[in-house]
Amino acid sequence: GIVGGWQAVPLLLNFSSHMLSPLRECEKRSGSCSAQELSDTAALRPGPAALVLRTCEALGFIESDPASRGYRGAVEGGRCFDDLDSLAAASASFGPTLLSLYADATPPFGIPSAAASLHLEAWLQHRNAWHASAGEHLATLLDGAILLPVLISIAYFWPLSVLAGSTSGGSRGEPLRIEFSALRRPERVALEEMLSGELKLGFMDRQGVFTMSPEGVRALEQCCRPLCWLAARSKALGLFDKFLLAGGGAIPGFHRRASTDDDE
Repeated sequence: GIVGGWQAVPLLLNFSSHMLSPLRECEKRSGSCSAQELSDTAALRPGPAALVLRTCEALGFIESDPASRGYRGAVEGGRCFDDLDSLAAASASFGPTLLSLYADATPPFGIPSAAASLHLEAWLQHRNAWHASAGEHLATLLDGAILLPVLISIAYFWPLSVLAGSTSGGSRGEPLRIEFSALRRPERVALEEMLSGELKLGFMDRQGVFTMSPEGVRALEQCCRPLCWLAARSKALGLFDKFLLAGGGAIPGFHRRASTDDDE
């Protein structure tokens, strides 16, 4: 789902860039690869490497071998990483654009804002490509990397009392109208695709006023509390993301430094 996508996409991108080729080489030799063997082969630090491996296993992109206690590629994972390679080959900005959302545009952010523009422009630039060429599972995860921060931000700046209809002149069960007219036209198009086309929460008029249907209000109200919980903590999440993604998208500490360093 979209929550899993927001959490998983940066790790998948790092796995594809740094760990996939060594894993496949290990598989050719012995059928599977332990976390330690993979970190040694790829010159990675074991701690961050193990975190990425566990995440990819939970998503079904690699699988563990109980007999050897190692990892090997899964069928779904092979397709996923081939699709990521194809997307990166088709557009050099694909991976850096997504990683920049975590490093430079942590939610909650205002709409409009520079951070919102980064998300909306990424949607316009890359979303059609991954839905045209990637499998459904990967496309959903990639959608989530952009959709969830936008939902978090809406939930944060239009709190539960508003979404429940207790303010702004409405009552429970009435549509909610949110003003997005300050967005540039292409950004309004992207936001309309997200909220109307993908999530079916309502519709946007030509002036940029989004009318959230009563059903959309109820759907967002149901997830509003956890989204606001995420928003309140997202600055801390942002620090964690920057720890993972500093250095142009590579995980700091991911590659071994001096041989005398101890892994924590």
